[in-house]
Amino acid sequence: TVLALFSMPSITRGVRKVIAEQEASRAHDCQAGSSNWADNWSDEQKQWCCDHHGKACPADETGCGTLCNYLGKTATCRYRIKWGAEHRFAHRANACVAAYRMVQEQCDSCHKCKLADAGCEPG
Repeated sequence: TVLALFSMPSITRGVRKVIAEQEASRAHDCQAGSSNWADNWSDEQKQWCCDHHGKACPADETGCGTLCNYLGKTATCRYRIKWGAEHRFAHRANACVAAYRMVQEQCDSCHKCKLADAGCEPG
């Protein structure tokens, strides 16, 4: 029964995604050298750490790079929307819309961020 469980396409995709995230996390240590990330990190590492941890994000005109502190955790609006879509609303057809609305309610600083600029792609 365990083998049958892992042969299901949705579980297989989920397992592959977790493994890929773990590998990328090891490749992009968002703690090492973070005090001088602007000079020391590659563009790829900056983008990865911004997208996955809300760290090293460049300021942007869309507002999605704006920092929001909610319940003692600081992250960009973009990161919060992606996280909500991939975790809290992962099994909904409209995961990005639901996550966007949640972040808009939680963070006044995210009102300039438009859903189309957040880079949210559930899946």
